[in-house]
Amino acid sequence: MSFYYAVARGRVPGIYTDWSTGAAPQVMQFPAAWHKKFKTRAEAELWLEKQSVVPPSSLGPSAAEATLTQPAPVVLKKKKKAKEKIEDARPIPFNALQVYVDGACPMNGMTTAKAGLGVYFGPLDPRNVFARVDPEKHRQTNQVSELLAVLKAIQLVDHDRPLVIWTDSLYACKSMTSWRIKWKERAWQVDLVNKPLLQALSRAIDARHAPTQLRYVPGHAGHAGNEAADQLAVKGANQIEEKFALE
Repeated sequence: MSFYYAVARGRVPGIYTDWSTGAAPQVMQFPAAWHKKFKTRAEAELWLEKQSVVPPSSLGPSAAEATLTQPAPVVLKKKKKAKEKIEDARPIPFNALQVYVDGACPMNGMTTAKAGLGVYFGPLDPRNVFARVDPEKHRQTNQVSELLAVLKAIQLVDHDRPLVIWTDSLYACKSMTSWRIKWKERAWQVDLVNKPLLQALSRAIDARHAPTQLRYVPGHAGHAGNEAADQLAVKGANQIEEKFALE
């Protein structure tokens, strides 16, 4: 019987299908290594996501080779998120519309999880929106809700208007900036959690005629726009009628 070895903390975090040549070299003699064996890939992915680890793109013994062309995966520690400072030297485009997005998923990682998204343009702006992540079409996770929130914001804005999207998800930011460049260079021939959604979001950005930026804002740190988007996302998670999904 084959197993899946999920490495949350090691030389190259990710999912491996072989212990001796894949997972073992990542954790042996690595300080505070953290890994777990699963019978199915889905269980391994879910466990990694609960640890807030963004897996590298390759699966199996070739994962170590993938790091030569893939950005190194990062571990996102939510309890330190508000103190994290991310420098962004890019200038905000002239006349850019700035919008805040957020995802929420109460009971994330459990069968009772409910994911929602929020998009906030400003006080009383009619474009402000919240919605439930359609459970019939998408997994109910934080990462899915964050990505769908970005996609929803892009859909609500004219393609000719420069756009800056503020999100407290480093996963969403990196997925659509440095990581996306590598994935496109490899023609998306990579193994990714949420791959169809990541590809759709990438296409949506490419289809815009004006510059599009994703920028990081620390969550729950007193930023009015982020707090408003978070409230909308939580409301969306509890929504019954209004649902959003990748078409």
